[in-house]
Amino acid sequence: MTAINLAVQPARRAAYIISDCAFTRPDGRIEKISGKIISFDRFPCAIAATGNVNVAILARALYNLDAANLRTLVTGLQSALKRALDETVAAAPPDAEGWAILKVAAWCARRKRAVGYIIASHDDAAAAIIGPGWSSYQVAEVRHSHGTHVHVSELLGRQCELDDAATFNPEADAFALVAAQRATPQLSITPGVDQEVPFRVGGAVELTEVTRRGVRVWLMGEFPDKVGELIAP
Repeated sequence: MTAINLAVQPARRAAYIISDCAFTRPDGRIEKISGKIISFDRFPCAIAATGNVNVAILARALYNLDAANLRTLVTGLQSALKRALDETVAAAPPDAEGWAILKVAAWCARRKRAVGYIIASHDDAAAAIIGPGWSSYQVAEVRHSHGTHVHVSELLGRQCELDDAATFNPEADAFALVAAQRATPQLSITPGVDQEVPFRVGGAVELTEVTRRGVRVWLMGEFPDKVGELIAP
């Protein structure tokens, strides 16, 4: 489990990804603490994944699309994700199952506005994250997506929505949001992980902003989590 929060805020003419930085093994212990953003040089776009897809393999599959614009990238998300999961599983122990959700924050030059997309590898994940009727490998355009199953209002203790600039300020609220997600027990639906481990969000918090000017990433704060140990809020 990882916390990948996606927010498109028209009032700020920006899309945001707010993410933790902990990569955990199936037993819940931290394998590494690192940023999770994949960005692009040709157009403003950032992608982050949750699940068990290998991020380096995913980045290579996305870059191999050689997308010159956002439309080409979005069209190729399905094939890139399938290829990355196949390669991840091929390098994993026998009977491993690949599973991932990608969240995309981008600037659409054609429509002159920030946009967000989600694609999931499994039907149950697509229906839970995007909504009823959505199935695996369909790309959905969305305004926001929570990083865990708990709504931002409950986590921050006030009424707010991720895509509403009047109630949620990414710069001011990013660390508090992920800190609350880190402290909330989660049920991971990624195949092969220890379901008895309730905490997999941690390491640090990164805020990624995507505008027409490009992609910017800030480190918003760190947690006292250590590689090789379980996350213990």
